[in-house]
Amino acid sequence: MYLTRRAFFKGTVGVLSAWAAVGLIPRSEWARLAQAFELRDVAAAQGTDDDTPETLLRTALEPLGGIERFVSPGQSVAIKPNITWANPPHTASSTDPDLLRAVIQAVQRRGASRIIVMDHCTLSDNLPADTLRISGIGKVIEQTGVEKVVLAPYEPASRWAAVEIPRGQLFTRRGVIKEATQVDVRINMAVAKSHIVTPVTLCLKHMMGFLQDPAGLHATPGLEGIADINTAPAIKCQLHILEAIRVRLTGAAYGDGTDKTDPKRVKRFNQVIAGTDPVLIDAYAAETFFKHKAPPRDIPHIYLSYKAGVGDIDVAKALASGKMGLFQPSAVLAMKPGPEPTVSSAGRLLVPTSPELEAWRQGQFLDFKVLLSDLAVPIVGIVALAGLFARWHLVRAQLKAQARTLVSKEGEAND
Repeated sequence: MYLTRRAFFKGTVGVLSAWAAVGLIPRSEWARLAQAFELRDVAAAQGTDDDTPETLLRTALEPLGGIERFVSPGQSVAIKPNITWANPPHTASSTDPDLLRAVIQAVQRRGASRIIVMDHCTLSDNLPADTLRISGIGKVIEQTGVEKVVLAPYEPASRWAAVEIPRGQLFTRRGVIKEATQVDVRINMAVAKSHIVTPVTLCLKHMMGFLQDPAGLHATPGLEGIADINTAPAIKCQLHILEAIRVRLTGAAYGDGTDKTDPKRVKRFNQVIAGTDPVLIDAYAAETFFKHKAPPRDIPHIYLSYKAGVGDIDVAKALASGKMGLFQPSAVLAMKPGPEPTVSSAGRLLVPTSPELEAWRQGQFLDFKVLLSDLAVPIVGIVALAGLFARWHLVRAQLKAQARTLVSKEGEAND
């Protein structure tokens, strides 16, 4: 049995808080250490052409607490990549097959009981069979052995489930892929692309792929509907992943050109952004890749989602507060020989040094998964109890000394 990284971090911050409360460490030091141990809500991995999609994914997930923050053994998981367009890989039209494979394998290593890859091909000329074959995604699904729910434009009513949207402005009830409502965890995998109407399609808009009938959500006042579906409890995604390895910068959200054959339209950025806040992810992408002003209030569905309380829109503030961080594989994965190590090669816990904590506080990250053996719990507990016990004895001794002084003074006064 292993302690999850998030539980370890929360416990550590709790211990630091207790120490600060009783005066064992200065409050300024507690604040610094608490920030160092804080998990990000959004992490952007910035790599190079030499970094694989799997490397970029791990770099983005580690500062969030790893895939174990979102998936527990035995849970059922829906992964929703972009399988809308029948275009080849590396065109930034659909999800990169290698990135999808990396996500599936990460979830499989967590021991998920059921994994479903799902999407809705909304256009009649993009049928699932052709889209899966040409995009390369079908091969990944077959090789990994996960379930597939990729629906055609017109499916029987039995394939859909009506869900309530209590906070909806444009609509309060909508049909969605039935299996999306039957799982424990949903992972939204969007691709950063331009769009001829919205004008970008990122994490927020990608949620339209869950819908039975997404028509009307592309134009005002339909853009309120994008904000609505991102507030729907039944299809809320626990993890959002934005693929920006290659980004379609202009024109339609699909095409056969790549960064090599059509560099004016498709540019390679070698980034993967992941987190729990789709508004912040989209705002970062709008500013970074599409050069929209900050915050990008000129993109209606992002601003409307922010106003609906889906997430934060100010990237600069998120970076300054530590809610979001920018990370490079060399810093995040320096101690990691493989995808999922849990202890050092010598079988010992690796305790981070103060410079390493400071490096993380400045925006880098150190792999703390090696701290997560069963020994971590008693070690933290013993240290915390020892510190509190020592402090209690110190306070008790001080009180006894004060009592003796008072007794002595009272005796002198009586004499």
